[in-house]
Amino acid sequence: MILNHDLGHLPNDQAQQLAADQALEAMLRADAAEWRAAYIHNDGFSDAVMHRVAQLPATTTARTFGRYVTPRLVIVSAAAVIGALLAIFSSGGNLLIDAVMDLATFTVTPSVVAIGGMLLVASTATIITATTER
Repeated sequence: MILNHDLGHLPNDQAQQLAADQALEAMLRADAAEWRAAYIHNDGFSDAVMHRVAQLPATTTARTFGRYVTPRLVIVSAAAVIGALLAIFSSGGNLLIDAVMDLATFTVTPSVVAIGGMLLVASTATIITATTER
């Protein structure tokens, strides 16, 4: 760091930059001195706490989609889709059409209850599968 030097031989922009750097350096040193003066010695308490914290076991987090969950999630979802397709095609294809038409008119019929039940079972099974650990 250049402190008490003649800046006359430098171009104006460089002289201003150097002066600004020196002013900033002085402010940083004053701020550091202020923090050192305000430091409260605690006989190594902070270091002891940090050492004990480092020895604690790692925290466990809730695993929602881990490495073991993905195959189970795919299997349960595929089973739900296959079951829904079987129910739709075994009814002659009318189950889905009836359910959509009844939902459009806000009418509760057995086809609406059947589709809603299949969706409820599939979503519940998916949520349980995704949130349980192996």
